[in-house]
Amino acid sequence: MRTKWIGWGACGAAALALAAGGASAQEDTWTWSAQMGSGDELTVRNITGDIHVVRASGGTAEARAVKSGTRSDFDRVAVHVERDADGYTICAVYDPRDDDGCDSRWNRDHDRLDASVDFEVSLPDGVELSVTSVSGNVEVAEVRSRVTVKTVSGDVAVSTSEAASASTVSGDVDVSMGKGDWDGLSFHSVSGDVTIGLPDGVGTEVDFASLSGDLDSDFDISTRGSRHHWIGSHVQGVIGGGGRSLDVNTVSGDLRLRRTGG
Repeated sequence: MRTKWIGWGACGAAALALAAGGASAQEDTWTWSAQMGSGDELTVRNITGDIHVVRASGGTAEARAVKSGTRSDFDRVAVHVERDADGYTICAVYDPRDDDGCDSRWNRDHDRLDASVDFEVSLPDGVELSVTSVSGNVEVAEVRSRVTVKTVSGDVAVSTSEAASASTVSGDVDVSMGKGDWDGLSFHSVSGDVTIGLPDGVGTEVDFASLSGDLDSDFDISTRGSRHHWIGSHVQGVIGGGGRSLDVNTVSGDLRLRRTGG
């Protein structure tokens, strides 16, 4: 059965010559690896650039960062890695002028620098992943870990055998999960659609709020309340036996709930 609510309102390393100012572009590659195990946490924080995460073949976490930019700004961007009791944090730092590392207050200068960092990460099974970014797409493909992704401008795509949550301001969110054992998950998008893949037999309490989005579900949903306002909709319902929360908010995007068969 399908349930549907309609909301109201319907790496290379080449040097390039830049036309502007005759400045030249540069590229550089940074690599890192470390042994990590189930229960450890890996955090990746970026400012401008894409992030791509895949499943590692063993217990070694690896990261490859490709930095690119014009000659005048190239050296004003650095990649740091920090270790704490929970695991590792890898981050891009813009205009570093102090020793604050990933907490550098100079990251606010990113919008004035013509430079970006693209990350490629291999994630061991069971290592919890947290990704934050300002501008760039985030893809987490076929991992076996809990995942949290937050970005401002960019699409988010996640597929994991565990649970995941994601949010973006400008972009689509597409998440596929293999387990339904979370306590509470949230998904947000201002300008974009949200697609969530859930395993068969999942029990959850859905709370969907949108100004102009639709809700389309592969699952039967028993509604607890559905309020249609002149500026949007708020749908609350239960899939299966409920028991855990699934909160989704959009402004101009649809919500699609799909079966993953997990």
